[in-house]
Amino acid sequence: MIIVDPTNAEQVIKVIPRFFPEGEVTMRIEDSFSGTDEVVSAIYVKGTDDKLKILFTYSFKEHYTYKISLTDSEDGIAFRGMLFATKAFLNHTMTPFNYTSWKQ
Repeated sequence: MIIVDPTNAEQVIKVIPRFFPEGEVTMRIEDSFSGTDEVVSAIYVKGTDDKLKILFTYSFKEHYTYKISLTDSEDGIAFRGMLFATKAFLNHTMTPFNYTSWKQ
């Protein structure tokens, strides 16, 4: 599941597609609550890390889930996944812990 920021309409996500689309790409976002979907225009950039960077504009609602799909006009579905809109984990970092074992 990919986390998106509901407070910012401009989004940047990275995905690992089934293949890198070469034809015309259609990105569709479906609201999982209402079932409505929308075709969203986006910019696609293949990164050096073999991920597809997607830049798009969409107004997400806090704590809603969305389905996303990228379809290539020639080869079919390049990516399908879920998005979750929350600001809770955007600046979250994990801190490593030092554990010690002891015997009784």
